Amino acid sequence: TQKPEPAQDLPESAFSDLQSTQWAAAAINALAGKGILQGNGDGTFSPDIPVTRNEFVKMIVTAFDGPMSD
Repeated sequence: TQKPEPAQDLPESAFSDLQSTQWAAAAINALAGKGILQGNGDGTFSPDIPVTRNEFVKMIVTAFDGPMSD
């Protein structure tokens, strides 16, 4: 199996608070690079906070259909 390539236009980490979830940092950064994840708007992601149903649906719709308005 091949590892997915990280997004080229992102810094090492798109968010400053991924230390507790290093195992998921590459995936979070890759999804942020594709616009699927947006974080909190202040450079943080809050990886330990559960995702709401609304956030989950927005991620799925964005991943498969493109951008979705809030």
